[in-house]
Parts: sequence; structure tokens; C-alpha cells
Amino acid sequence: MLKNYNISFEPGNMLTIDMLRTMYESPKEIQEHIFKDYSNGIISGMDIKEENGILIITSGIYKSAGNLFILDKDWSSEDSSFKEGKNYVVYIESDRGMLKTYSQMKENVIINRAEIKVSLESDMDNKEKIILCEFKGKPKIPKNCEELIYGIFYVLNFCHSCYKEPVYHQLVFRIIYNKLCEKDNKHPFDYMLMSEIAKSGIIPLAIIKQYITETFGFCNKLESESLFKKFVEAIEKLELKVYTSDYKEKPKNKSEKEDSERIIVF
Repeated sequence: MLKNYNISFEPGNMLTIDMLRTMYESPKEIQEHIFKDYSNGIISGMDIKEENGILIITSGIYKSAGNLFILDKDWSSEDSSFKEGKNYVVYIESDRGMLKTYSQMKENVIINRAEIKVSLESDMDNKEKIILCEFKGKPKIPKNCEELIYGIFYVLNFCHSCYKEPVYHQLVFRIIYNKLCEKDNKHPFDYMLMSEIAKSGIIPLAIIKQYITETFGFCNKLESESLFKKFVEAIEKLELKVYTSDYKEKPKNKSEKEDSERIIVF
């Protein structure tokens, strides 16, 4: 059965418990169905920026174990001081892969909170964490693939939610988009990737693997960082091949020549 709720607030009628329950459960049920097949990770927002040495994660929605968590305002590291040469980690504490939450009661409403924290790598304990990004010294957003892989800002673990399995953060795909734009001999597959990034900001993992397969003929099962390196290598290698031929038209025989020269009059 297909159903749609429409609560009628008639003047003078009392607000019943069934009306309140429907108002609460209906949007929640719709949310669950919309994101049912999506992986854990960022649903929207939670972009990464840097302003005057302060790291900012913008407001957004994060999915963990079927639950949606709202970052209702930008998070920033303005209360933290960073020292040159020191390694820092931005993370959320987790429990068996899920966000670790702390419950707070406010006006009969239970709020489950998960805190974003920043800490020196040397001060990190062995508790399970969801790593958002890592950097050395003051945070500096990478501008190209080389800085992303070998630089001082690592964000390949901060995943965006996607159908079935998570993918890299949208910051990673902006860098990939710029790399594709700068590529000289673009393959048709490159234009498809550029279109996908421009449209949704990310590329599903299945397409990344298919691109690697198109380039190398196969795609092994790789960890996040190794897969990204292979993807970048594939972008640099895959080019549009233009084949030329030494074919020369065979000389026409006499009858063919006459046919081609014949003028048809209507």
C-alpha cells in the first residue's frame, strides 16, 4: 500500500497523541527510505576550508549506522593553536564504526551529540575514531593531487556518502576536476568524469574502478590511498588515441569511371 500523511488541524479540535506521533514519525520514515541504500559518510555540506590558519568544516549532515547527524553550524579550530612540525588529527570518536554519542535531555527532548575534536597525533589514544583529516603545522588545503598524496594535509579518510559504498571527500574531487581540465589529450571517459563532478560533486567508486580498468585492463582490490594513487596514475595515462592510415583509394576501372562521370538528367 502506498500512503501519504496529511494532518488536518480543524479549529477547536484537540491535538491528539496520534497526530503528534504522525508528525514525528512520518518525516523520519521518509528520511530512512531516501537514504536507505546510501553508505555512512557525508550526506550534504561538511566541506573543508581554511581561513588565516583556522580550519573550518562547514555545516551539513553526516550518516552513521542509519542515523543522520546534523552539524547545525560551522565547526572551526579557532580555539586550537598549531605548532610548526607537529602532526594534528581532526576526528570524531566512534564505537564499532558508529559515531560515539553523548545524550543530553533538554525540554523532554533527548539530543544525541557527537563532537568533532582536534588533537596532537602523539596524544591520540587507542580508542576507535573516525578520522576526518590530518595535517602538519598549520592547516593548508591542498591544491593538486601531489599535495593531497604527499603533502601536509591528508583527507582521504573523510568519506562522502554514496550509493552502497562511500567515496572520497568533495575536496578530493575538486582537485581531480582541475587535473582533468588541465589534461591536454582528453579521453571521452574524462569528459564523463568532469560532467559527473560538476553535477554532483563526487564520483561513485564503481566509476573510479571502471576508469582504472579502462586504463590498465584490470583493477585490483586496493585500500583508499592506494586506489586514489592508481586513479591519478590512470588519469595521467589514459588518452584519446587517434589512429592514422596509409590507405589509398584503389584506382577506378574504366566502367566505374564512366559511371561516376555520367550526368543524370531529369
